[in-house]
Amino acid sequence: MRSKYFWLSAAVLVFILLLTRSGQQTKTNISVVIYAQEISATHNGRSWPTVKILRKTEKAEPETLAEVGKVGEFPIDYQLSPDKKFLLINLESKLQILDLTSKELKELFIPKRGVQSVSYSPDGKQLFIWDQKYIPGDKDNDNYYIHRFTISNRKDEIIKQGVSKPVFYGEAWRTDGKVILNKVKGESFTPYYFDLADNQIVKTPGLGDDVPGGGLLSESGRAMAIVKDWTGDICDAFTGVTPETYDIIEPVSGKILGTVGSPDNSVTILAFSPDDTEVFYQTERPWDNQEDCDRSTEKFYFQAKIAENQVIPVSQPAEFLRSWTKNYVGATVNYNYENRIWSVLINGQSIATSSERARLVIAGQYYQ
Repeated sequence: MRSKYFWLSAAVLVFILLLTRSGQQTKTNISVVIYAQEISATHNGRSWPTVKILRKTEKAEPETLAEVGKVGEFPIDYQLSPDKKFLLINLESKLQILDLTSKELKELFIPKRGVQSVSYSPDGKQLFIWDQKYIPGDKDNDNYYIHRFTISNRKDEIIKQGVSKPVFYGEAWRTDGKVILNKVKGESFTPYYFDLADNQIVKTPGLGDDVPGGGLLSESGRAMAIVKDWTGDICDAFTGVTPETYDIIEPVSGKILGTVGSPDNSVTILAFSPDDTEVFYQTERPWDNQEDCDRSTEKFYFQAKIAENQVIPVSQPAEFLRSWTKNYVGATVNYNYENRIWSVLINGQSIATSSERARLVIAGQYYQ
């Protein structure tokens, strides 16, 4: 995945594991998981995979929806439309769109350089596309183009162009016409936003450059968790520390909405409430001895009101998460190193498997 998922990586990994281990959930609708399976690869200076996109609905057998990818077309990302009727496929050199009802696959957009990131408008009718070819050390690829693309009539408007190194990645397109951006450099990032009113890139005030670590952005784009303080973690071989406290900020104004943390514990923000006034987070105590690093630690879960700093323990985390994230089925991909098998799991139960070379990727999941 692209660095679009950089902010979310730690939270999402724990979030997925939490749901996977929680047992079966009470469902009122039919679960749908869309996943991609690599079926071949061509080596031409780079490995170019061809993948099959499949859909698994409850107990039905997986059905093939399309095949994408070839030399010059690398499938790097998938996004469901807000209404869950279409799947957007980023092949770097183009965008394709798959109608999930008719299974019709169409060419949608050709960039000038390369598709780095795509964000749906809140109504699902337009796309914000960051067009830039990212090759480290190649100055010819510093030029970028920002497109505002209308899906229905294929209207493509370049609303800004310039030079940037490193590249920006688009995140959430907010209802107020701001698109949250991040500029990644190694293990750090700098939050920005794009104002569609005047087509300007604006750095989030109050934050320095190269903010260490990452943070979770709410679905609406109106709240973001930024690491404030760290605590020691001997099991982290790279940095030796782990997040202890987060500032929750409004990513356009930079205003600190509240602070969430647990002294001397490793803290992971898992989700924001639908109205962005609360967070759900996990804590665990880092090990004191190196020999314990392969062992799991006990995890605790909490709900916090951001502005009031009111914390409530959560005893049934999976059920609690379900109340906030209605369309999250809990599907995850697992690779068994011993048997060299990929699996798609829901609540610990395998719904699809493939061999070592046939890598699996979750493209989307929801309830219908």
